[in-house]
Amino acid sequence: MKKASLCFLVLILAACSNGDDSIESKTEWGNLQSINQNYGGKPISNPEIVSKDGTAYFCVVSSDSLKQRIWILLNPSSSPYYKQMPEGDYSINKDDYQKVKSSGLASSTVLEVLSSHVK
Repeated sequence: MKKASLCFLVLILAACSNGDDSIESKTEWGNLQSINQNYGGKPISNPEIVSKDGTAYFCVVSSDSLKQRIWILLNPSSSPYYKQMPEGDYSINKDDYQKVKSSGLASSTVLEVLSSHVK
């Protein structure tokens, strides 16, 4: 019985590890999905930083013809360390990148990805 309890404990610890399927990661993806649903239908013309429930997001305009909102979690605490929803391409200008960088809200990984979208 002791061996079974130990195996169960190991499984619980493995399930709570900090991987793509971690509780933290699922919570972050859920928060992205929630903000996408809450703001998704509202028009957007310029990128903006939005704070909701103590979490900061960067909202950009998709490059496709739909001009939909793309949400980027600015400081993810679990892997993957760059999360955006929905998938899609976007570009930002140098001023918008600098706004995010100077806010101090974004992780170095997010800043690196955002820099690759500067046009």
